[in-house]
Order: sequence, then structure tokens, then C-alpha cells
Amino acid sequence: MCDGIDNNCNGIIDDGSALYFIEAITSAGGTISPAGISAVTCGSSQVYIIQANVGYVIADVLIDGVSVGAVATYTFTNVSASHSIAANFTAVGSNTYTITATAGVGGAISPSGASVVDEGTSINYTITTDPCYAVSDVLVDGVSVGAVSSYTFNNVTANHTIAATFDYMPAPRNFVGIKNVCPFEGTSTVLTYSVEEWAGATYNWIVPPTTTLVSGQGTNSIELTINAGFGMSANKQIKVRAVWPCGISAMSIYYLSAQGPETPAAIVASSTDVCTALANATTITYIIPKTAGAASYNWIVEDANTIIEHPNGAGENDTTINVTFLNGFATSYIRVQSQNNCGVGGFRSILVTRENPSAPTPISGPIVICEHFTNGGTPATYSVATSTNVDAYTWSVPSGVTNLTGQGTNTISFSYPDGYSGGEISVVATNGCGTGAVRTLRVSTLQPGAPSAITATEVSSCPVRVYTYSITNTLPSGSSVVWSVPTSGTITSGQGTTSITVEYSSAIAGQVTAQIVNGCSSSSVRKLSVKMDACQDMYARNLEVDVFPNPSTNVFNVKFNSFGKSTIKVNILDAQGKVMKSFTALPMQTMTIGEKLRPGVYFVEFIHGNTKTVKRILKQ
Repeated sequence: MCDGIDNNCNGIIDDGSALYFIEAITSAGGTISPAGISAVTCGSSQVYIIQANVGYVIADVLIDGVSVGAVATYTFTNVSASHSIAANFTAVGSNTYTITATAGVGGAISPSGASVVDEGTSINYTITTDPCYAVSDVLVDGVSVGAVSSYTFNNVTANHTIAATFDYMPAPRNFVGIKNVCPFEGTSTVLTYSVEEWAGATYNWIVPPTTTLVSGQGTNSIELTINAGFGMSANKQIKVRAVWPCGISAMSIYYLSAQGPETPAAIVASSTDVCTALANATTITYIIPKTAGAASYNWIVEDANTIIEHPNGAGENDTTINVTFLNGFATSYIRVQSQNNCGVGGFRSILVTRENPSAPTPISGPIVICEHFTNGGTPATYSVATSTNVDAYTWSVPSGVTNLTGQGTNTISFSYPDGYSGGEISVVATNGCGTGAVRTLRVSTLQPGAPSAITATEVSSCPVRVYTYSITNTLPSGSSVVWSVPTSGTITSGQGTTSITVEYSSAIAGQVTAQIVNGCSSSSVRKLSVKMDACQDMYARNLEVDVFPNPSTNVFNVKFNSFGKSTIKVNILDAQGKVMKSFTALPMQTMTIGEKLRPGVYFVEFIHGNTKTVKRILKQ
């Protein structure tokens, strides 16, 4: 393919054509011209001349590594890729081979017997016949090459055999001429019939009575015309004998026929889309290959709402018609029949269908339109599946819609006018043949119903209480649920859906409420009262405190063995119960106290939730 770019060299010449390269290679003993690497323009040709030096002969020529024989010239035509050509030569007489020639009764071959031939040379054999004989066949290495009168072995590189056989006064053979003469019956067309020509023989022809022998009697080739009535005649035989000096041969017969044409092959259409042709007033082409024996063709389009053109004219070339379909066209067959002087062939037909589009598929899109009003809503999108025989889709939408897009396609989008209460949208499919049935979709607003009773489910208990609250309503498109919970609760997930998850951090007293809303209105409110005391730190009841060393001359170590989450209050009191110092600690914490205390007896009070522990310490 000539695309202006050479895939091998990436070169482009001035006119935009690609350049390809041909490399010529030779062995010792000869030359090739042009030599070396030649640049060839894509699509052009390049001729190479191979010549052996004195004392050498061409042994073989390789094109892209494949042998083409010991040729003296080679032409690359319509070049569209890079190539190589390699010529190999061999010295004359470096090897010899034997060719054995034999001839049967009735002729001779020359040279005969065994001939010694130098490698790479050629030798020609001539086959002659005795009087009243003809060559029957010539076998080269056991394979027939026909009844030839000469044969040449070129570039001999092996031993060979050649053998000739002969026939005595054979009947004429190898008839050549048209058999089915129907297209020529009653015309002045001259037809030629011939047989193989033999030296020394003349030929006696007998032709059917409804033909006229124009010329050639006595030779191996005659001319004749076919008269009217040939098809009805019983005798349709051309007969011929060879007249040899030794006698007359047996008769050879060539059978003519007068047959009607065959049925045409299948009709091929340039398009099956009649509707597009109708819409655009374009033609569709219908073609058949030529039919054997056909003199002309009869095309029929059954529907009169058509215009037929024969671009190739009448007669045997009328294998193509162009058809323009008019608005009134309905489904119809286009037929064609071949014909000649002897009759007609069978009809070949193709059905051309006017196919109106069917109703579109069901419309998909929101039925409840509460979320798709002009103010505050999102556009509503509606669509149908596409179809191959549809040119356009026409949508009917409510009056006053805004932001309408997609008219003519299978998908539209728009916003409903505020205050619209419901109705229908519809769509029809059209093409050049007409309009299909209407597909509709009923749309409406929706007053949400009241939520069902709220059910509560405990997910986890103290110290972190988690509950789910649910209603059983099935929400239509565009609806959502608005939940509220007591101030001590937090909605962690589900707001807008039929189920929420709530986490409580303290005591609970209030209501969980649910209300269904959409773009049109809101439902009544469903309520559930909830009340629970605050969680107690259960671990505080098991508060354990170690104070050591006790007594101490310096500080006291305090270790808390409590797993609760709340802080621990620590009070240091003197012997009379007066609080001298207060601070807080955390469960599982280790700390020091009493560094600044004077020697004496003290009490340490540990308060954790509802639990209080008192330890006596002595500072020395």
C-alpha cells in the first residue's frame, strides 16, 4: 500500500510518495544491473538485467530468498515494499549431466539417445513425425508436457529424460469454439471453430444445416454463422475428419447447444435502508454478475412508486440498476431475469421492505416528580433504548417546562414548572418511512404517607449506649425521612433513610421523631418517647488503692487499680479531718504524694464515682 510513508526507512520524497529500497547481490561469475541498493518510488517498477561472465552461466536467481529460476531479467512491478534480488553463477563445465531422449514408432527426436550436457547450459530437442503420424505426447522426466514439437532444457543442473510418442492418422483433437450459440442465432456474427493442426493433413468439415460455413474448409479452422431456427433444429453437431496422405481419420464431433440463459446469481444491494433513501431522495444500486448465455436482462420492480435507471444501458451489460424510491413506495420485490434468443432464465428476487419504526421501548425516568421542579429541584431525565432504523425521537412534554435538552434523541432532560400536579410525557420514533406508535409515561406528585411506628433496637449498652431506630415504610423516588433525637443523643448514620443509628452520652429524656418529606410536601410526625438514667461507672465500685511505703520519711507512692473511665478525686486530710490538699488522678495511674507534709498522722481520701476509700498514712 502506498501511503506516502516508507515503513522501512521512514523517508518521504517531495511528492509525498514513499521510497522503497531494492538490494541487488551477485556471486562470482556475473553481474546484475543496476547493482547495489536502488531507491524505488512506491507504485513504480524496476527492471534488473542478469548477465554471466565468459565461462559462466546463470545458476539461479532469488527474489526475497525465493528462487525464480535461471532468468536473465526480472521486473519488480507496482513496488509497495523493500526487496532483495540475488543472482548466482556457476562455471561452465564444472559438472556434466546426461539427458536421455527416446522416440516411439511414427517419429523421431533430435538429438536422440544420451547427450552429455555441461552444468548450467541448455539443450533443445526437436520432435518430428513420419508421414501420416502426429505427436501424441511428450514426457519430460515422466511428466507430460503435451504434444509439443520441441522442448528446451535450460540451466541444466541434473540428469533428465525426454520421450516422444506418436499416433497413426489420429482423429482431429483439441476442439476450440463457443458451445452455446443462442446469443448468435439469426445474427451475422461470425464464430470460429478449430482443431489441432498437423503437417501433411487437410480437414473435411461438416456443419449443421442451420448454420452457414463462411470459410476454412480444408484447413484446421473454419468460420460460420448461426441461422434462425438453429435452436429448433435436431442437428447441432460440427463434424471433422483429418485427410492424411495415407487415408482418412476417424471423425471428431463437437456438440453445439441452443440453451436459454442460466438464472442470475443473487442480487447484491448497495444498501438495505430504504427509509433513509426515501428521506434523502437517494438511489440504491442493485447488481448481479453476468449470467452465462445471457444476451440481456429484464429488471422488474413491482411497486410503481419507483424510478429505475440502467447506468450500463441495455443488453448483456445491463447487470446494474439504480432505483429511486418515491413517497408512496410500499414493500416490494425487485426481480431480474436473464434472456437470449433461445429463451429466458429463471427469476432472481430480492425483497425491499418499507419498515416504519416500531414503538419505542418503555420510558425510563422518575414517575414521582416532586424533586424535579424548576425552583429548588434537579432536572428529570427520561430515555428509551436506541434502534437502528430510527432517524429521530420526538418527545411531548408538559407546557412550561424549562431547561429542555435532547429533543430529537433518545434521551431528554428538563425541569417541571412549579405547581405542576401531574400528567403524561410521550415519545414517538420517526424515519424516512414514517412514524411509529406512541410510548407514554404517567407522572405525578406524591403526598407522603405517615411513617410507621418507630422501633428501637439496642446495639450496645453502658458505658456507651447505641440504639437504632427504624420505620417500615417503602420510600418512593425522591422521598426521604427527617429524624430528630433528644439533645443527649447524636445521629451517627442514616439521616434521610428509614433507619438511623444514635449514640447517647448521658441521661436521656425526650422523643425520637420521624417525618417523611419530598419536594411536594411533608407527612405527619411519628414520635417515640425515650428516657434512661445516666450510665454509672461500674468499675468504680471495685476501686483498689495501694499506698507505699507507709510509714515514709519522704514521699508516698499511690497506685490506682481501677479500670473505669472517670477521674479519681484525691483529698489529703490532717488528724482533725481538715482538707489540706485536693487533686485528681486517673485509673491505673501511679503518683507520689506527701512530699511537703510535716511528720505526723494523716488521712488520704480517694473518691471514684459513688465509691470512697480512705487510707491512714504516717510521715516520720
